[in-house]
Amino acid sequence: MWSDVELLINEDTNIVRYDGVSREDSGSGLYQVDTLVRISSSNKTQTDPRLSSSSGPNWSIIVVDNTVILFDQSYQTILLLLHFDTDVDTIDVCLERKFLVVCERNGNLHLIYVPHKKILLTRALVEKPSSGDKKTYRYLIINEDKSSSGTYHVFLLIKNGFFHITNLSLAKIEAAIERMDVEALKEIQSLIKINFCSTEDYHDEGCSTAVMFNLGHEIHLMIGGGKEHVLTHWKMDPLQGRMCFSQSVNSSLIPGVRRMEVVENLLYILDTEDVLSVWDLHILVLVHSWPDLAIQDFELTSECGQDKGGMRMITLTKKDSSQISSLQIRNLPSMTVCYSLDVSSVSCLVQTKTNMDSIFVVEGIYEDQENRAEPVAAVVVKCFTEALPENRLSRLLHKHMFEEAEKFAIAFQLDLELVYKVKLDFVLEQLDSASVHGSGQDVWSKLVDEAKTNLMKITDEQYVVDYCLKAPWPTIETTEKMLNHAATRYSSLQIQEALARLATFCSLHGLENFNGNAWIEFLHSTDHLRNILTHLREGDMKGAQLLWLRYEIQFIPFFLTGPDHLDFDETNLEALLSAIPEDLSSQDLSPWLRTVLVPFVRKVLPRGQKILAKWLEQKARNLELTEKGSWPQNGLDLAVLGLPSLWTWKKSLDEDYGSDEVENLRSLVSNLRQLLDLHQKYSCKLSLSVLEKGTVWSVVFYMLDKVPAPELIAATVENSVLPYALEHQIPFDELLLRYIKDLLERCSSQTTTLFTEWEAKAVAVLGCMNDSDLKVDAVLEIMQKAVVPWSNVVEKLVQQYLEMDGPKQELLKESYRLMEIRKLLRGYGIRNFNLSNSTQVMTLIRYILKQDLPMSLDDSLTLADAYKLPTSQINYLYLIQLIGQHKTEEVLSVLKRLSSPEAECVIEHLTSWAQLQLEDKAHISDEHKKHQMVVAQVMVEALKYLHVIQKQDALKCMECENNLIMFKAISHLQEDFDVFFTPTNFEDPKIRKQIQERHITAYENTRSRHSSKQKTVTTPVVANDPDGKTKTISTEAGLRRLGRQLQRTEQELWSDLGLRALKVGKVDKALKIFSELYEHHCNSSTGKVLFTAARMLCQMLEADVPMVIPKDMDLPAVIHDLACQAISVCHSDLLLDCLELCKGTRTAMDVYQQCQLSDNYGFIAKDFSVEAGKDHHSQWTFQDVFSEDCIVLDPLSVLPVQYEITNCLLPLSQDAKLYPLDCSCLSHCSFADGSNYLRVLLGPLSNMLQMLQECSQLELALRVLVNSYGSCLQHVTSNIMDINLSVQLYDPQDLKKYSLCLNNFQKTTTSTLNSVAVALLNKVFNWRVVDCDLAIGLCTLLTRAEVFKTLWKVIDNTWQNYDKILAVAKIGANLSCLYKEPEELKKFLSVITDAEWGIKLGKLEISIQPVFRQQPEMKSNLIPVLVKNKKITPDVILQYCSTFGLDRDHVINQYITTLLLLQEDEDNMEALASGLEEEVQLFVSR
Repeated sequence: MWSDVELLINEDTNIVRYDGVSREDSGSGLYQVDTLVRISSSNKTQTDPRLSSSSGPNWSIIVVDNTVILFDQSYQTILLLLHFDTDVDTIDVCLERKFLVVCERNGNLHLIYVPHKKILLTRALVEKPSSGDKKTYRYLIINEDKSSSGTYHVFLLIKNGFFHITNLSLAKIEAAIERMDVEALKEIQSLIKINFCSTEDYHDEGCSTAVMFNLGHEIHLMIGGGKEHVLTHWKMDPLQGRMCFSQSVNSSLIPGVRRMEVVENLLYILDTEDVLSVWDLHILVLVHSWPDLAIQDFELTSECGQDKGGMRMITLTKKDSSQISSLQIRNLPSMTVCYSLDVSSVSCLVQTKTNMDSIFVVEGIYEDQENRAEPVAAVVVKCFTEALPENRLSRLLHKHMFEEAEKFAIAFQLDLELVYKVKLDFVLEQLDSASVHGSGQDVWSKLVDEAKTNLMKITDEQYVVDYCLKAPWPTIETTEKMLNHAATRYSSLQIQEALARLATFCSLHGLENFNGNAWIEFLHSTDHLRNILTHLREGDMKGAQLLWLRYEIQFIPFFLTGPDHLDFDETNLEALLSAIPEDLSSQDLSPWLRTVLVPFVRKVLPRGQKILAKWLEQKARNLELTEKGSWPQNGLDLAVLGLPSLWTWKKSLDEDYGSDEVENLRSLVSNLRQLLDLHQKYSCKLSLSVLEKGTVWSVVFYMLDKVPAPELIAATVENSVLPYALEHQIPFDELLLRYIKDLLERCSSQTTTLFTEWEAKAVAVLGCMNDSDLKVDAVLEIMQKAVVPWSNVVEKLVQQYLEMDGPKQELLKESYRLMEIRKLLRGYGIRNFNLSNSTQVMTLIRYILKQDLPMSLDDSLTLADAYKLPTSQINYLYLIQLIGQHKTEEVLSVLKRLSSPEAECVIEHLTSWAQLQLEDKAHISDEHKKHQMVVAQVMVEALKYLHVIQKQDALKCMECENNLIMFKAISHLQEDFDVFFTPTNFEDPKIRKQIQERHITAYENTRSRHSSKQKTVTTPVVANDPDGKTKTISTEAGLRRLGRQLQRTEQELWSDLGLRALKVGKVDKALKIFSELYEHHCNSSTGKVLFTAARMLCQMLEADVPMVIPKDMDLPAVIHDLACQAISVCHSDLLLDCLELCKGTRTAMDVYQQCQLSDNYGFIAKDFSVEAGKDHHSQWTFQDVFSEDCIVLDPLSVLPVQYEITNCLLPLSQDAKLYPLDCSCLSHCSFADGSNYLRVLLGPLSNMLQMLQECSQLELALRVLVNSYGSCLQHVTSNIMDINLSVQLYDPQDLKKYSLCLNNFQKTTTSTLNSVAVALLNKVFNWRVVDCDLAIGLCTLLTRAEVFKTLWKVIDNTWQNYDKILAVAKIGANLSCLYKEPEELKKFLSVITDAEWGIKLGKLEISIQPVFRQQPEMKSNLIPVLVKNKKITPDVILQYCSTFGLDRDHVINQYITTLLLLQEDEDNMEALASGLEEEVQLFVSR
């Protein structure tokens, strides 16, 4: 185990050649070789180790077999040393040396956090790792994502592909580790994505190496391998977010790839035959190769700061049949060797990720260099550094070996003065360090002497001056001496300015506090204002003044320009003023402001006067708190400084130099002077805020408030108040009156029942007044505000003025009467109550009424009369109190004692109050219910009394009746049904209906339980009572009474009962109720109910809901009857919906009739007796009506589907809100947002048509199809009358869906219609009697050609059925006329003629078939047959000849000849002769 690591520090800077194997370095270059690290194994090794190494900006890493060692960049510190179970294949470091990724031979991948030396993650990505010396992980690339800092892409190459790891946010992982946030680590780990890309299709023998590069923002990857494709190019697909194959290079130029490197647009490839080649990166074209060089490994590098032309290549080449390799450094692009060195064959180059001056090699060292049969004993890291004289001198200077550097510079004739300057810089660093750490005097002296010595050797005078200016000399004497030395060497303004600043620095800090670093900082400081501000903030006013006086000239723009000049502006002034400490005394501040700053601002910065004035104002105000002893004189002295002189003030009138701020300051000065006068003249110490917010009146009030006792009021008024009033011309008596009012207002509002000294004070102020009228006003104020019972002082004052005569005596007496009322209130425990407004009086009255004493009402009315309050309000409150005590009779007696208007007002208020009481739902308890019952009962009686009063006013009487009806109903519901309605709920029909539903449920449950006792049925038939608390109603009379109280008519009640019975499946009961409704309440409401019932039955049959149906009931026929009854009485708005329902239910009824079985082998014909019973017109028809023969339908299959179609044709639910002229049927309803009613219909319609066609129910199929398609077509056309308008009204996507759906339906309808019509037409023609009208109708559904083809086919295939042929020919003739086809018409008329003669001759037992549909001339062939027939008559023969245009004479002769030749019976010859004679005569006569 390679665990012994030795760090070697090579202090020798000479050119070193390692004394290992006998080897020599050669070439034109000169390199210094340093051995930095030695790694050895703790036990003896059996084989040579496998080495690999790489380095970055601040790290270097070495891998020896299964040992990983992480160093810093200079190999002076071991950061991490790890041993793994198996050899390490590849490794990399990222995120500034924080994370380490290690790939083991056994397939494990480790993520290690370097600062904590912990493995964060271990994952086995390869299930079958390689065995032996073959690597499992061939190459590892870690690259930071440019679009997201701290996030990395990882490419991990294995034999048959590569893993691409994304979303590896190492920055977030580090933050979570530092916070010890485990949940965040789990979340970050869950976001990591691993994609695998296979390369088996391109690299047959596996992958060997890879290199990644960026072109713009694109990530590209080159993979090297063997066999057919030696190089493949992959790039990131931005859409898929993964690597995709781009192109490849075959093995025609190189046999395989072992290592690759990308530099700008060139790709360097080392193949498996040790040949190095260069390729163009973009087009993968070979640029150059070096087949004569056998290279094992290579590395490209350039010195820091050098351009592309200074690049070099480091190569390792193996010598023939030896264990020695050659390290060669070659110049590019010539590839000339500038340096070479023999190294061990167990060596590797350190792959550097940054350009560095040095080259690093990891080399295995043998214990016996002569005998190399044993494995290497140690591994060393060597550093190669180019050894130029300038570089050697730099290294000597860097190591502070100044004597050797001086000798080396002299020997090689280098810049000797550079050595002295570097030495002086080193001395300068030591001076800085000594100044900071406070070294001893000896150290200081030595450093100063060394600096002086070296400065003497330097001829660069400017350097000497700069050095003396920036050196932190230890003492002021040394500083002055060195500055003078620099001045003697080179006289400059810098030195003179430095000497002047040195004097200022000494004045600021003193000689004993000199500090070199502080002096250098002061010397190079150009911001003098900042220094002044610093001293001000520290409270060093003296230092700030010194600096200001020293640099004031630099703040004046017209005196100085240059780097030291500062434009002193408003911002600088604000900073200066804000830096002045708050606790700085005004005595210390005022002189500087007066003599320096204020004049400077007025001259240099006139616009700053407003800032200065504002600051002085605030500062002067603050003195009231910070310097109370000198206030207000100190504030006045400071504020006066900001007032401009006369000429500056005049100037400021023309320009805005802060006139508002100066005016504020002037106002402050005026207030301070007034305040000073109050302090000095009137001994009245007021605060500035009181003076500014108040007036001269409030100042007097303040004087009087400060008097401690009423006895001192007179003296204060005489000495202070009266002189102040005279000075400010204030009316004296009015002033005192206003003070009394203010005093009473302030004191009477407080709780001062036991402390009434303010009353005595008010009386004392009143005694100082002279005006008698104003005195009376003051007495009135005292009476109103004084505490009851009055004190002796107030009582004496009031009695005194009541005995006087004057114009305001009545007012005094009235006020005194009010005081008597207050005494009345004392009987209720009210001693001090402010009766200044009606609200407070009403509060008092409420309190009196709540005492519930016999005189409470009278006392309340007395109080209300005194304060002119309405007595109705008091009576109203009293009645509420009585109602709360359940004193109903007393309420009525009180109402009857009132006058009619007042009683009317009180009852109206009670009505509103009662409604609010009954609205209360929050407190549901027995006590609360009793209270509500009392309220309702009282209101019924009160409203009855009100109704008697308001008989003369019709409008009010009507309103009273409405309220009376409501309260009566609420009261009855409470008493009879235990229903506690609120007035709002009573007015809501929905809630009334809910209550009715609840009681109907209870009624039905009661009836159900009653019947169950008789029938021993335990399961209830209807739903349970919702809350179980509904009072039971056992009779229908109770239901009617409940309905009347709920304002529900008998019709509405029975409608609800019928629909409820229908919902629970009791069809028989529901139908009986509906029959009664239709018989006794034949109106539109009944029509609505019947329509709803029929729809509900359709929906129930569709859903196959269990129902109780009487035996032998034809339910589809009953549903149709309901729909017919509904359409006969419904409202006009419901007419179209009823019509649609009638059509659907009629179809369903017909379908159900086709489901009834018969004995005719599964086929049935229509029951004409049934149809005749239903259609009285059929018995008067003269033509046979077609009745289709078909297969019996399965009712369980077809009826639900048919009713589903019916419901789809009425798509809107019964609860949907319909506006006038709206319909719920499909043909007239509007488009709904997001709904397509056609699509819902197509499914059941298709199923129904399929079942009808399979059972040969073609007539029904045709009817269902035509009705459904017609409704759909009308639905679309009624909504889309205008395309432009429809696009604005509806969503274009919905319109497209409707159009597509209708087009598909049309195609399906057309094809189905044709097939059904043809099949049905054939059925009609094959029936015993052709139904011509139906046949013509079916023909119109087909094309003209198909119709004529079908007709002629029927005629051709019909054998001697001349009745059928006649009927078909007539149909063809009619259609020919309709289609305007004369040729066809002529043909059909000919067939009609032949068919008619066929029928006529058939009756004579003569067949016309031989000449049927032959030419007219061929008709004569039938003459022999005719004349031989015994039943033939001459008229028939003549008609036949006339019809077909035959020769009559020839036919007569033939007929006579035939008669003469007939000699069948000799006995009858005579009779035959006589007959023949008659026939001949008849023919002759014709």
